[in-house]
Amino acid sequence: MKSIRQQLIDRFPPPPGAREPDDQLGHALYFMLWSLNDPNVTVDGWTVFKVTGESDVSLDAVGLMTLVPGGSTPMALRVNATDQGLEWNAQVSLNDEVWLSMPASKRWNNVYLFAGGHRVDPPWSWDRTYEGILTRADA
Repeated sequence: MKSIRQQLIDRFPPPPGAREPDDQLGHALYFMLWSLNDPNVTVDGWTVFKVTGESDVSLDAVGLMTLVPGGSTPMALRVNATDQGLEWNAQVSLNDEVWLSMPASKRWNNVYLFAGGHRVDPPWSWDRTYEGILTRADA
C-alpha cells in the first residue's frame, strides 16, 4: 500500500511549481478540505503548513489556513489509512477576541511555533471539528 502522503498527492496532483514534498502535500490537503460540509466556510489556502507526525498509515499536520469568511485560522489535521480509504478530521480554532486581537505577525508566529513543537499548548482554543473520508478508488 502507498503511504498516506503519496495517496493524497496522487489523488490531488500538485501544480507544476510545487516541488518541495511538504508543498505538494499541503496542496493535496488543501484540496481535500474543499469537501468541508459547512456552507459558511470555504478554505482559501495555507499561510503556514507543517507536518507534525507521519507514518505510512497516519499523518498529522498543523497550519494557518485562510478561511472565507473569517480570515486566517489555525487548523490541525489528522489523516488515517483504513480499509475504506483515508479518514480525516480537521480541528479549526475559535476566532475569539483573544485570537482576533493578535496582530497578523503574532498569529503567524504562534502557529509556526506550535507546529514546530516549540509550544506545548496552542495560544488559541479549538472550536469546530470536521470529518470526512476519501474512499479508495478500488473500493
